[in-house]
Amino acid sequence: MVILQTDDLESWRPHLEKIGVRIAWQGGIESPEHGFSWAGLHLHPRDTGGMMISFDRPDPPDSWAGAGAHWRDFVVQDVVDDLVSIEVRSSDPDQMADRWAATLVCPVSANRHLELDRGGISFAVASDDEPEGLATVTLNATDRSRAGQSMILGGMEFLLV
Repeated sequence: MVILQTDDLESWRPHLEKIGVRIAWQGGIESPEHGFSWAGLHLHPRDTGGMMISFDRPDPPDSWAGAGAHWRDFVVQDVVDDLVSIEVRSSDPDQMADRWAATLVCPVSANRHLELDRGGISFAVASDDEPEGLATVTLNATDRSRAGQSMILGGMEFLLV
């Protein structure tokens, strides 16, 4: 799943309906005792291709209800501190890039890259022995001695830059 944060969840509904992208699930969490709420729309992967896209609206914006009330107590940033980009593999990456660009209302570059407000999404060709879906997660290395390192976990590459 690719989770994208938005300030205005409801503004996406008319756009999604117009381009024929179904909402596969919608829901929310209210937690006044912990001072946060969350609402989200999961888009049908058959309509977007590759993976499920989720538009999420946390309130306050830096909260993350799905991680629980005390998730900040467990944050460790001595190796990485931010997601830079992801790469999605597809048997037809041009078509998938175009569909995601239309869904996310952002231009796609000639090299199949979508630049978002924070980070980017690229699309690559899946070889015959590779599944479609998330291929690479690029993370910002806070420990600069680790920049350039790459590791494969569950068939997916994690690259530190």
